[in-house]
Amino acid sequence: MFKNSISVIIPAHNEEDVIAKSINSVLKSTYKNYEIIVVNNGSTDGTREIAEGFVKKHSQKIKLLNYDPDPSKEFIKRRGVAFSRNKGAEAAKGSILFFLDSDDWVGEDTLESIAKTFQKYKDIDFVCGDRRTAIPKNWRRIFLYSWITRKKSRRRPNKILYTGPFCPYIITTKEFFRTGCFDEKAYYREDTAFAMKLEKLKIPKLDSGEIIYYTDMGTHFKDYKRQCSNMAKGFFIYPFKAIGVFIQMLMFSLSLPVMYLALFSAMMRRTDDVFVNVFSPFLWGMRRFLEIFHFIKLLLK
Repeated sequence: MFKNSISVIIPAHNEEDVIAKSINSVLKSTYKNYEIIVVNNGSTDGTREIAEGFVKKHSQKIKLLNYDPDPSKEFIKRRGVAFSRNKGAEAAKGSILFFLDSDDWVGEDTLESIAKTFQKYKDIDFVCGDRRTAIPKNWRRIFLYSWITRKKSRRRPNKILYTGPFCPYIITTKEFFRTGCFDEKAYYREDTAFAMKLEKLKIPKLDSGEIIYYTDMGTHFKDYKRQCSNMAKGFFIYPFKAIGVFIQMLMFSLSLPVMYLALFSAMMRRTDDVFVNVFSPFLWGMRRFLEIFHFIKLLLK
């Protein structure tokens, strides 16, 4: 294990549209003491071929781990993004792990900022970076109603967090394994589960405004449907959530005008984007419907 070396772990499942952008952004980094580990978790599109192309050109920098698709229902419990992240960590040689989603990308100085942060805060092993959402100017921005407030985000000061649901995606390898990795039973929201674990153990995290990276997450209907599908898979682990979503959907359907006005008012307090305010309540209702729809589809398989 090399001091201050960074292992960038990129989990991927059917990410042929975005993974090249993610990998290329890391390769352009000014900080050169890094490796990239792509974990192809059962992709059925061109993700594997794209990753293999990068490995041929940059074999000293990129490693590819392939896991074939699992047609059984068991994948719901053990083949989510937590599985991919843990497998990538097991193969990592760096002293620092940076979990970068395949629809995220970094700036040229992002890895350098990570290295400097760990040099400055020698007693901190868990760091939360400033992940910024790229807000499109077209109609696709309505899918980002949950993150729209980030449009006006500014660089925030560094501070130590002892509580909160913020997941540290930048972690020293030693402490990651000592603490216990990601919970592979949490098919979705595994990052929140990890943050809650640290909170329970009273382990401090650094909330850094100096480490900035970016995401397109949620800017396409494809992302939106995938989030709904992942939530449905998570219901198999926590079935009470499916009941809660069903009740929400029922209430939304029976009292549409009241629910619409309530959600519209809530959005008005968060953003001045009128287009988002008008359509986001309908999108919220459709999301709940799709979650139940995917859950029933999985039950019938």
